[in-house]
Amino acid sequence: MNSGDSSKEAGDTLVIIGNSPMSLQGFSPDLKHTPLHGSQRILYDCPEDGYTIFAYRLHTTDDFYQEICRYGNYMEVLHPNDVRNEMIKIIKGMGDEYAGVSRRDCKKKVPSVKELKALL
Repeated sequence: MNSGDSSKEAGDTLVIIGNSPMSLQGFSPDLKHTPLHGSQRILYDCPEDGYTIFAYRLHTTDDFYQEICRYGNYMEVLHPNDVRNEMIKIIKGMGDEYAGVSRRDCKKKVPSVKELKALL
């Protein structure tokens, strides 16, 4: 994701992202020092609570969405609405997956975890 190319190209989208502080075991990114993309700019920074708002000018690719998902609930797309709505769709799809919605929609019966463990 860190392409280093900060030039403005036709088709690039201005994306604004809010980032809350996080510290997960073995994963403590500091986007201020390790940008997601070469176009990254800080629009707002609150050292007291660690909340930062970044702006990016980039193509919103599958890699971009995967990178945003990697930060879980510590990152939120604030603008534009189409990118925000795509993130909502991805997150809802993940929730549906964990709720078993896609397994219920399969034409063939998908084995339960208990049945799968019995195969081991």
